[in-house]
Amino acid sequence: MCSKELLKVLTTPSKIANALDWKQQIGGSIATINVHAEKINMTISAHPEETSSSFSSSSSMSSKSYSVPIHKKGLQKIPEASRQQLSDLVRTNNVCGFVVAWPIQQDTNLMGASCGRTLFAIEELLSSPQSPQSSSLSSSNDTNDHNNTINETIFSRNRKLCLWDGNSNNDNGDNPDIFGRSSVYARTSEKNEHRASKEQYHEDETIVATQIWDSFVETNWPDIYQQRNHLQQQQQQQQQQKQRSSDDYYREEYQQQQQQQQQHQHGKKTLVAAAAA
Repeated sequence: MCSKELLKVLTTPSKIANALDWKQQIGGSIATINVHAEKINMTISAHPEETSSSFSSSSSMSSKSYSVPIHKKGLQKIPEASRQQLSDLVRTNNVCGFVVAWPIQQDTNLMGASCGRTLFAIEELLSSPQSPQSSSLSSSNDTNDHNNTINETIFSRNRKLCLWDGNSNNDNGDNPDIFGRSSVYARTSEKNEHRASKEQYHEDETIVATQIWDSFVETNWPDIYQQRNHLQQQQQQQQQQKQRSSDDYYREEYQQQQQQQQQHQHGKKTLVAAAAA
């Protein structure tokens, strides 16, 4: 179950999108978080409308990716340095909301160990880190103030988060009926071999933060998403045309060189034959 602190900062994806719409003019951004066993990947993206407008010039300026290490074992998996780095990234990039990758199992659409790992990481970021005991009361108060500042700059009521699974956001007819029954639990698999250690406990390894953001944009800003894809297709076509033109140029140049060599060889043979005669 979710804690009360998590419920305070948990919201719907549409509200996260609305928050970015409101803060687009002041340079707001959205952070996409993907929790792995040994690291947390974060992609900070600007409003997709800015991405579409500046896509032809520099699309890399709209999204930036970062990775912070975490401990695989232990009660505290997020080190203080990683927590501070996340806090600095959020504050520097004016993050107004979070889209957290929710790694639901693809075969059953159920929550596995990867979802639990994600929840534990969020809960740990919401809680105050355990600091070493200090003999001085003032130094202890300073440490608590510093920790509270870090927590406040990551998740807050003005900077909420949503859980997002890009593969299962469409309605596939698996919603429970009025009696709470769902066809998901009766679903069978066509696999001959099932490896739980790979398919259930490491579902997060197949998720990329940029793909989560693309899925989020496609659902919440469909017109902008289609426009961006249209620009991408145009650029790909232009690049292909340039590549074909370049290939044709080098092919013609190569053919001309071959013809010149053949003519040169033919001229040599003619001179040799004339000298022999």
